[in-house]
Amino acid sequence: MQVNFWNPLTFLAVCLGFFVFFITFMYSKGLLWFQHADAAGTDNWLATFYAKDLATGSWCRRFAVPVSALFLLLSILNYVVMNLLELSSFQRLIFLMFYFPSISVIGIFFFVMRARINRHVLET
Repeated sequence: MQVNFWNPLTFLAVCLGFFVFFITFMYSKGLLWFQHADAAGTDNWLATFYAKDLATGSWCRRFAVPVSALFLLLSILNYVVMNLLELSSFQRLIFLMFYFPSISVIGIFFFVMRARINRHVLET
């Protein structure tokens, strides 16, 4: 079988493979959400971040989930526009002028969110 990187099924297969690898790795390290029932499970980074987030008023849970969904949507949109649609050079430039600032704002938001949560814990 030949692999064609323009084929959307190849993209989906790679994403599925990464997801399975990621879940397997996280499960082997004990970092999944359902592995936090015991006291020893609270020593990992995800559980301590969750505790820090609760101390700051759950800012991450309220805002990061919708922004993460927006990031996922923009990532899929980028793949569809750049690989599946036939655009002129001008249309592609207009899309990139929208895409890069949007991804930059989302990245800055995640950095500020994490810095805010860690700073609040250091102050208290």
